[in-house]
Amino acid sequence: MRTSAYLFSVLLLLTSTLLGGCWDRREINDVAFVMLTAMDKGKKEGTYTSYIQVAVPVKMGGGQAGSSPGGKGEKPYMTLHTTGRNLDEMRIEGERQLSRDMSVAHRRVLMIGESLAKKGIKPILDTISRNPKNRLRTMLVFTKGMDAREMISMKYDLEPFPSEVFREMITRKGDTPTTMRDFFIMATTPGVQPVASAFSRRGVEHSHTTLESIAIFRDFKLVGYVDEGQAMLLNSLLGRTTLGIIKVHLDDVPGHISIQLGKLQTKGDVKIQGDEPQFQYKVQATGHITENTTNLDLSNPKYVSQINKEFRQQLKDGYDKLLKSLQKQYKADSIGLGTLIYRSNPTYWKKIEKQWPKLFTKQKVQWSINANVREIGVTGPPLALPDDEVKK
Repeated sequence: MRTSAYLFSVLLLLTSTLLGGCWDRREINDVAFVMLTAMDKGKKEGTYTSYIQVAVPVKMGGGQAGSSPGGKGEKPYMTLHTTGRNLDEMRIEGERQLSRDMSVAHRRVLMIGESLAKKGIKPILDTISRNPKNRLRTMLVFTKGMDAREMISMKYDLEPFPSEVFREMITRKGDTPTTMRDFFIMATTPGVQPVASAFSRRGVEHSHTTLESIAIFRDFKLVGYVDEGQAMLLNSLLGRTTLGIIKVHLDDVPGHISIQLGKLQTKGDVKIQGDEPQFQYKVQATGHITENTTNLDLSNPKYVSQINKEFRQQLKDGYDKLLKSLQKQYKADSIGLGTLIYRSNPTYWKKIEKQWPKLFTKQKVQWSINANVREIGVTGPPLALPDDEVKK
C-alpha cells in the first residue's frame, strides 16, 4: 500500500509539471499586426512592390475613429514599403523595419494592382498557400484602372483603417466570392474560372472608392471586368445574393420604371444530346417599383402585366449580353458551364475537358425567366402629374 501511494504521489508530481504555463510566451507588445497588404509590379522584372499596413495600438484612442491620446486625427496604422521577388522576401524586409514581430494571422485584405494582376498571380497564390499563417478568410481584391498603391492612399473618414473600408464594402454591399478560400476553390474546381471583387475610384480627382466591378480571370491572369448590372447578374449565376435596380421602358410610353430587385435566384442544368451539351437556366426574380417617370397609373393590373413582361425581357437580354462578353471578349467560363457538365456527367467531361476553353465560346444557354413585381409603391400614378394627364 505504501509503495502504491508513493508511486501515485510521484506520478501526480510529474503530471503537475505539464500545467506550469507557457513555454513559448509572446507578449502582445511584441507583435505587429498586419491589417492590409497591397502589391504592385516592381520596377525590375520579376520583382514586386508591397505596402504593408500595420496597426499602431497606441494611436487607437477611444474618441473618434483614427484619433489618439497623443494627437487627434493621427492614423492608427503605419505603412511599410518593401520590394522583393516574392511575399516572403517582402515580409522579411518588412520585419527589418519593425521593432516587433510581424503577424499576418489577422490580415483582413490582400490587394493586388491591375498591372500586376494582368501579368499573372499564380506565383503569389502559391506562396500564400504554403504558409499556414496566411488566413484563407482574408479578402483577395483587385484594383481597376490603377495600381494598388493609389487605391490605399485614399482618405476615408468613416473607418480608421483602409482595410476596413474594403472589407465592409464587400460584406455589406456585394456578395462576390472574393476571399482567398473562394478564389482557391474556384481555381481548383473543373470547368470554371475564378473571379473576385475589383475596386475603382470616382468623384472629383478620383477621391471616392467604389465597388461596382468583378474582376475576370483566365489562367490566373486578369483579362477584364464586368460592371454594375452585369456584375449583379454574374453574382446570381454563382449562387450569390445580389443588389441592383433594373429600368424598364414600355413601348410608346415616355419615361421609365425602376425596379429594385428583392430576389434574383438561378438554377442551372445541362443535358447531353447528340454529344453536345444543352444548357438551361431557370431564373426567379421579384422586385418592387421605386420610381415611375411615365404617365401610367400602376394600380391598373394591365400595366403591371406589361411591366412584368418587359422585366423578364430585360433580364434575358442582360444574361445574353453577359454570356457573350465572357465568350467572345474574355474567353473565360466565369459562370461555370463546364462545372455543370463535370458534376452531372463526369465521363463526358473527361472526354471534352482539354477542349473546353474553345468549346465554351460556342455554347448557347436557354433562359427560363419568371420575374414579377410584388409592390408598386404607395400610389399608382405619379403624384406630381395632374389627374387629366394620367393614363388610367
